[in-house]
Amino acid sequence: MKLKFATLTAASAVLATGAFAQTADVPPSADPGECFARVLIPETTDIVTEQVVDTPMRTEIKVIPATYETVTEQVLVKQASTQKRYVPATYTTVTEQILVKEASVEYQTIPAVFETVTEQKIVQPERVETRVVPAVLETYTEQVLVRPAYTTWKPGAGLLGRGAAGTGSAASVPGGQVATGELICRVEVPAQYETVTRTRVAQPETTETFTIPAVYETVTSQVVVEAAREVPVEIPAIYETITRQVIDTPAY
Repeated sequence: MKLKFATLTAASAVLATGAFAQTADVPPSADPGECFARVLIPETTDIVTEQVVDTPMRTEIKVIPATYETVTEQVLVKQASTQKRYVPATYTTVTEQILVKEASVEYQTIPAVFETVTEQKIVQPERVETRVVPAVLETYTEQVLVRPAYTTWKPGAGLLGRGAAGTGSAASVPGGQVATGELICRVEVPAQYETVTRTRVAQPETTETFTIPAVYETVTSQVVVEAAREVPVEIPAIYETITRQVIDTPAY
């Protein structure tokens, strides 16, 4: 039997390294990573007959180099075991609306509606007045009797041209009478008038009635067409759209 080295796998190499000592009876050369196992193989002897000159017959042992074969095999690296693994939860994204403010009712004041109106306003009402028309006077002249007419005696001129009465001379008249020369006469003295300027009413004072029309002014004003009021106004609820993560599969 001969010793033969057989190539092992990497797993067997670890075991073989500790089993054999480093001796001269090892493969002459080996590449790094190669492993050999010592095995017993039966010796094979080849008897070669050859003719030699003056050489006695002898038996030679021929070293047959090792043959290698690549074998693929499963080598246990790590024994089976039980391992607990934490599987985290899985989440999904959901979008939903949340109530931010509830619906309510408020009262809104609607202001009054006004209209511009132009109208005539009485400043002074119509009235009736009476006016006095003064009298119309005129000036005229008239003769006013100052002294009425009357009769009186007045001495006259002497008879036959003689001296005037009261001169003391005498004259002879038929019948043997002697005239004294006095002569008196009965005369009428006319009335004496004076021109006087007077004023008289040509047209007497009168009264007249007349109507004074009313006095108006244009006034522009605002009138209420529709009064102010309060009406209820519904305020809808306010929602907010949010996106959040929810657990789809819990962790285990």
